[in-house]
Amino acid sequence: MGKLVSEVEAHSILRKHFQTIYGVMNESIQSLNVILGASDESLSKSVKAQTFHNLAIEKANKAFKGTQGVNVVKKYNSIMIVFDQKLVARVKKINGKDLSSNNSTKRSNKVSDHTLKLLNLPDLTFIDLGYNTDETWTEFERLKVVCRIKNDIQWRIPFNENDLEITLKTDTINLDIKPEKQIVVKRKANGND
Repeated sequence: MGKLVSEVEAHSILRKHFQTIYGVMNESIQSLNVILGASDESLSKSVKAQTFHNLAIEKANKAFKGTQGVNVVKKYNSIMIVFDQKLVARVKKINGKDLSSNNSTKRSNKVSDHTLKLLNLPDLTFIDLGYNTDETWTEFERLKVVCRIKNDIQWRIPFNENDLEITLKTDTINLDIKPEKQIVVKRKANGND
């Protein structure tokens, strides 16, 4: 494992993409609710999670297509979103401790150890675009970017709607202000101007 991207650097890389990431997640839960509303059947949590994941994969693939500095890799019925050739993100449901549960496989262990080789890029930092929903799956309780090594969280960055950072670019304008001369109108002594 190489050196992990720091929280500060990750925030700097992801800041310009948070609105898109939030949009993907929000549209996915809305689409899930359309599907759930159209069904007369009760679906299990795992079916809801899998359906949400599939929706998020398709929406992320479309949302980031052609975005400079972002590469979407579709593999293993999932996607990995590579940001600036440094961060690799997966959409994952997280628990109360902000950890995703993963089946223990060689691949998932390499992701949690940050040793999976992808696109011949060295020293990638793997992150989860983590979400947790309410019981009804109608809204998010938490949305966080989580960086972990095994079950040890290194850092987390929230990206709920209220946490999104909007930055306006403004240029400083320097004004050269010179003192003004006061003009005084003199009146003639006879009262006529």
